Amino acid sequence: MSDDTNETDEGKEEDYEEDGSDDDLFGRAEAKEAIRALLEDAKLDGHTGEVVLTGPWGAKYEPVERRFSSLDDLIAELQGIVDSEISANLPYDGGEPVFEVDGDDIVQDAISQTEIEEFFERAAQEEDEEEEAPPDGKEAYRTAVRLLCETFAKKIAEDPDFLNHIEWRELEKTLAEVFEKIGFKVTLTPSSKDGGKDVILETSFKGQKSVYFVEVKHWRSGKQVGTATMRDFVSVVLKEKVTSGIFVSSSGYVEGAYKALTVTERRKLVLQGREKVYTLCKTYALALSGLWQAPDDLADIVLK
Repeated sequence: MSDDTNETDEGKEEDYEEDGSDDDLFGRAEAKEAIRALLEDAKLDGHTGEVVLTGPWGAKYEPVERRFSSLDDLIAELQGIVDSEISANLPYDGGEPVFEVDGDDIVQDAISQTEIEEFFERAAQEEDEEEEAPPDGKEAYRTAVRLLCETFAKKIAEDPDFLNHIEWRELEKTLAEVFEKIGFKVTLTPSSKDGGKDVILETSFKGQKSVYFVEVKHWRSGKQVGTATMRDFVSVVLKEKVTSGIFVSSSGYVEGAYKALTVTERRKLVLQGREKVYTLCKTYALALSGLWQAPDDLADIVLK
């Protein structure tokens, strides 16, 4: 039996040498599945700026929640899991692995299919923006950003596919500029630790004040928003008791995700997509040219 096992291992080693990335060999498949399962249920905590994973880190491998405040820390933890899976599946001779299997690509490939990198980039970008704008030049900086957002909005109004060329934070800032021009009182939240919403809109109609939270997802990978992401957002809406939540996803939503929410959650959530971004930018362009007049109730603009 020992000879048969050695022959099998030798055959696998030959296959691996021909193609060092064969996912069926020596734990790579197991490692990919372990990382996929962890990242599939990852939560992005806007309150703390941390990525939250739930995995078998506790005693007896019971699920335990762990938080990561940097991409490097997260990658290091996940790479340790990959190395362990591969190590457990390698053939050994005298206590040493017969050969090495490279698993460095597994973690990066898995993370690239999520919004985790973008999430961590928010904090870094926000800090860089603050550093680049000296105290006596912040107004000039805000003016420059506003002009850039105006350009983006006009480009989207002309060609919806221009959305493919701008980054997620640029779209958030552009929509904030659009909403303000349309007539809302607008607050753009920080790129990290945003409290679970990207833009806050305020308006009044017949003496009644309304507050809307807007969450923007602009995943250029084309990933669609699922129930868990919707539920995370609407929980903030319900907790802070605002009028409604507006979810804007440029790549759409997973089929059936909205129906999986509770009745209460659905009543507090409005889903908007790529077409809504285009319509808002068209309205913005018309407003700039004086060819559009705001309705008495601005809520119609975001809710319909």
